[in-house]
Amino acid sequence: MKSMKNLPHYCTHAAEFFLASTGSDRLPLPIRSLYGWLTGMLVDAVKFVLPDNGMLFEDQDYDPRMFDLQRLPYPICAFEFMADDSSHVPAEGTILSKRRIALAFDPHALSLDRKLLLNYLCGEDDVVSTLPARCIAIQAVFDSPEMNTWNTSLGLAFTNLDGPPPSADRDAIMNGMGDRERRIMEEVSQTTLKDREKTKHAMLRGALSFSTLFELLEIDHDAGVKSLQLDTNDETLVVYEALAVLNCRNVSVASESAPRLLNEKRRKKGKIPFFEYKVLEVGPTTGTVGSEGGAGTHASPRMHLRRGHLRHLHERHGGGVIWINSTIVNPESKQGMVQKAYRIVP
Repeated sequence: MKSMKNLPHYCTHAAEFFLASTGSDRLPLPIRSLYGWLTGMLVDAVKFVLPDNGMLFEDQDYDPRMFDLQRLPYPICAFEFMADDSSHVPAEGTILSKRRIALAFDPHALSLDRKLLLNYLCGEDDVVSTLPARCIAIQAVFDSPEMNTWNTSLGLAFTNLDGPPPSADRDAIMNGMGDRERRIMEEVSQTTLKDREKTKHAMLRGALSFSTLFELLEIDHDAGVKSLQLDTNDETLVVYEALAVLNCRNVSVASESAPRLLNEKRRKKGKIPFFEYKVLEVGPTTGTVGSEGGAGTHASPRMHLRRGHLRHLHERHGGGVIWINSTIVNPESKQGMVQKAYRIVP
């Protein structure tokens, strides 16, 4: 298990960079507006620390069983993780970024000020109204090690929670897009072939580009959307699995307090403080679980997600049907789930 004494504090470091940059008159207004947006979102987000590469399960996948578990525990969440070489797919204009933040939020729950700022960045009058009623927006924030700076995707990826679940039929997923979107996603899929070979299922996701930045930086729309999809590719999958785990019945959230003495020194220097972190606590399952469908005497040694399901009660228990929430099965196992950045509760 990863030591909670060495929390990454990526949100603090990124927010400090963006805040300092907003005061630079040398930067154009759209970039200062983007940095102001990021500073506020990073400060207000509830922070989670994840294992390396954001992997909670050994086999990362858009598992369809996790689709109905896509619910944000807080209006704005920040999932921090360290990425290594194995997660990097070389492509034109891309570099390996090791310090990563996946910002996930409900765009409909944003304050009016933030909605207006989002309108400006996207170049639209009421951009949130164009999004699905139930969706999760994801923005990638990452370091640029060669320049010792922080950067971000020029837009948001979003998942439609009322849309089709992930599917192993990638052609069907592509057919759910318009011609232009499909062509861009096919190019993205080819670029990220190494990563996509690891996933059995594909998920339809939309893109909301910061058109004001595209215009300022003279970025072609299609090239910009492709870059946006590439930048949020890992983060979308990381958020998908993290939310599935967070919404399991035997997973709770504990808090790791911010370092008080260190924060006192930071405040005296006018620095953004380090924040409290949320840590996943995985408790034991009740009873012995066999197959995905019910109880048995031969428990699988592999830690895995058991999907929520209806259970028909025996007459001695009063009869009827009850709903059993999704749960992590066999949390004590060393197989199937990455043993970092969460606690096993006996």
